[in-house]
Amino acid sequence: MPYVLPKSQTLCFKVVYYGPGRSGKTTNMERLHAETPEEARGKLLTLDTDEERTLFFDHFPALVGKLGGYRVKLHLYSVPGQSFYNNTRKALLQNVDGVVFVADSDPGREEANLTALQNLFENLRRLGHDPETLPIVFQWNKRDLPNATPIKTLEAMLNPDRRPSIATAAHLGKGVMETRNLVLRGMLKQVREHQEADRGVQTA
Repeated sequence: MPYVLPKSQTLCFKVVYYGPGRSGKTTNMERLHAETPEEARGKLLTLDTDEERTLFFDHFPALVGKLGGYRVKLHLYSVPGQSFYNNTRKALLQNVDGVVFVADSDPGREEANLTALQNLFENLRRLGHDPETLPIVFQWNKRDLPNATPIKTLEAMLNPDRRPSIATAAHLGKGVMETRNLVLRGMLKQVREHQEADRGVQTA
């Protein structure tokens, strides 16, 4: 669940972009930051590693407005894709509210996608999160490749539960904002369900 800043009346949601190395997580973050109005975003911060970068920024999504009188703020992170940075991955998943799994549509990357997804679920469980209830959006990236792995194949292998998914070409900016909107809707829906459940307990 998001944490609350009472003084500024702000609900803060943490979203992590997860996936195998070179699947497009960094590109998603860079394009999303570039397309967010300057007055509604923070600085794009980068932690360089030997193979890949970890990025972070926060912003106020314009599509939401307020929820129960509170502004909505997103804290967005991308994790390093290389397996030897697993401690960093776990640290970034702490207190996460939603995940975007960036899958690589490049042929031959099926095993890398599956390994990264299994690693995501394993790390979530170790941190006390339930992968079955946590809002997760599957992004089928690099759809502009002429020989991209069919979406049906990716869905069958990675998303048998039919969670929200979207086809993208992040380096062209296609589907980047829509992906963020999907995971945001999932998190807001979960908050509203908790609010309704709490009201039911109070009136019982």
